[in-house]
Amino acid sequence: MSKQLNTWKKLSIKPHEASKYALTQSEEQLHIMVIKWAQSFDIYKNYLFHIPNGGYRHPKEAKKLKQMGVKPGICDLFFAYPSGNYHGMWIELKSVGGCLSTTQRNWIRMMRDVGYYVACVNNFDDFVKEITFYKNLNLTKELTNVIS
Repeated sequence: MSKQLNTWKKLSIKPHEASKYALTQSEEQLHIMVIKWAQSFDIYKNYLFHIPNGGYRHPKEAKKLKQMGVKPGICDLFFAYPSGNYHGMWIELKSVGGCLSTTQRNWIRMMRDVGYYVACVNNFDDFVKEITFYKNLNLTKELTNVIS
């Protein structure tokens, strides 16, 4: 059975329903699905984490968090693992039809400018493709060094 089918099985989603699910899931459901998948792999379990910047907060709590350094526009996930020529990977998850705010676009531009890989995805399959591509940049670099 392919890794993709095993993933859907672990998440209690039938493979033939996966695309339908991807089109109807909320951003919150996508986050949960991504983290549940990541827990199956040591590299992601150890280096991938969520940054809880979004959502409603009571005004007192919001003020306190702002004083503690919470900033708007920060991506949802960070993969604190260097790969290829990148320092790490920022990942913004959006529901289907969701779009980036100006603040998010600015953050993404800043992170790219200082050497981070940034991906914005709106479904589980694209998340897996992006993080796998990023993680394998080291393999590509190592193969290039061997061939040179």
